[in-house]
Amino acid sequence: MNFNNKTTTASSYTTSTSSVHSDLDEYPEVEKCDIALNGNGLDAPLSKDQLFLIQELHERVTPYREALSPLDAEFCDLETCRRYLVARQWSLEKAQEQLVSTLQWRATTNPRKTELWQSPKCLNNPLALNMRVVGYDADGRPIGYTRFSEAHDRWDADANIEHVLLLLEASCNFLRQRRKNGLNQTADSRHCVWVADFDGFGFRDSDPKSAILVAQLLQHYPEMLHCVVLIDAPMIFNGLWKLVSPLLDERVRSKVMFVKGKHAADLLEERLGTEAATWLADETKDSHEKRAQAKQGNPKKYWIAPPVGSGEHNPRGAPSYVDSLYYIKTPGDAFEEAKRQPNAVQENANARQLVNGTNDNLPRTNPCRVKTLYAGVF
Repeated sequence: MNFNNKTTTASSYTTSTSSVHSDLDEYPEVEKCDIALNGNGLDAPLSKDQLFLIQELHERVTPYREALSPLDAEFCDLETCRRYLVARQWSLEKAQEQLVSTLQWRATTNPRKTELWQSPKCLNNPLALNMRVVGYDADGRPIGYTRFSEAHDRWDADANIEHVLLLLEASCNFLRQRRKNGLNQTADSRHCVWVADFDGFGFRDSDPKSAILVAQLLQHYPEMLHCVVLIDAPMIFNGLWKLVSPLLDERVRSKVMFVKGKHAADLLEERLGTEAATWLADETKDSHEKRAQAKQGNPKKYWIAPPVGSGEHNPRGAPSYVDSLYYIKTPGDAFEEAKRQPNAVQENANARQLVNGTNDNLPRTNPCRVKTLYAGVF
């Protein structure tokens, strides 16, 4: 096969229904958890030709992989190559071009150097932004969540995009850890879900800069999105959507869902499963009930768990998630830990150096573990 032919496209590599994941046996260097089951982009097994393309792409980008920081060494594995090939409809040349662009970007930005709980905008105010992972859907995908009315300093586009980047990285690491534990083995389960509640969305939120930056950022995370659920998006959002949607890949646009009012609960349960849908409904109710106290200067703190055994809603996330190995520490968690740490002042300085990239010798925490080195002083 001539893989240097610029006319090579997906049509050159048909997937036989008789081809199964056992084709990986011909590639002894490939661990079974590395490449997803049914990963050809059509929810079917990979063909031998597609497995060859994955390996070929991985080899072609070797110099760029080796330029990544040690923290980022796991990024460009065979599964990443599969995602880029699916995104580019199995065109080796197009996938290589996009992946090289991403690897160069990662080598420059080093997105793994900062954890979500160290989000710079939230170091002094964990309520500045509230984007966080709150649970899994029925297939084990991480669910990112935000509610506009509870992000009190959300109009800084650059801070927003940095926080989104950290959340994407934490979600990718979440999936990587689950893969290592034998979970999320199918390609479809190795995606992320995003839910945005538009409560509080106003004209000031219609500045397109943040949305455009997010659209550009997603080019470095192809085939990572399962769906985006926009709850009660107001009419004023329509103009912003018309501006931004053409910038998104067609596959991404097709995954955006608009849900409203009484229909939201049923659609969320259908797409995300009972536990996630129940938590989202309870979170909405809890936020509405606490709106009055928020207006009196006592805002809802999403990181505070209710008393054990109270049966009250836990804004930290769904039950199976908050007590799990995969819980992703938030800026709010860091805030609470800081109040209990006597040496937090020095550790705050260390963390700020880490965020600013001035102390690369400090150890980093795993964002999928609750254990931490530092929280912050607020």
